[in-house]
Amino acid sequence: MIFSCAEIIAYLSWHFPLQPGDVILTGTPEGVILGSQKASVAGFSLGIA
Repeated sequence: MIFSCAEIIAYLSWHFPLQPGDVILTGTPEGVILGSQKASVAGFSLGIA
């Protein structure tokens, strides 16, 4: 991860109030998988040739 969970929560809480039960979704930037030779998703394998 580029930013720790604490950094993400601190950044978000600076801009708007967080309440108990709030869900913070993070993701992976487009193209990250291209640097990997093999990926596995839900039991399926994808080989990069």
